[in-house]
Amino acid sequence: MNENLATTTLNPGDELLFQGLRLARGPIRTQVRCRSERFVICDYRVGGVDRHLIVDLETRTRQPVPAERSGSQESTIWCRDLLEDLEAGRVPVSEVALPLDIVIPAPTA
Repeated sequence: MNENLATTTLNPGDELLFQGLRLARGPIRTQVRCRSERFVICDYRVGGVDRHLIVDLETRTRQPVPAERSGSQESTIWCRDLLEDLEAGRVPVSEVALPLDIVIPAPTA
């Protein structure tokens, strides 16, 4: 699939690949943590560090979760709170918001 991916099919636990989110050895796998009608929060790990990504389906951009808003991989409460704040406009758009590259579901092994 490509950018025509039906975003209504994205559910928590789904794995995604983004063309522009990669290391020298290949794409970084991200996992959908939670989602709303407009936003998807994804988790990924680089160098042993947990990272989080906000995908805005309306503006077709992706950006890192602000450091002060990051939560632990085990907790889903922070993710739901972040989604509420995003929907209410209480989280500023990052200076590094990038156009949403093609979203590709990770191949199942």
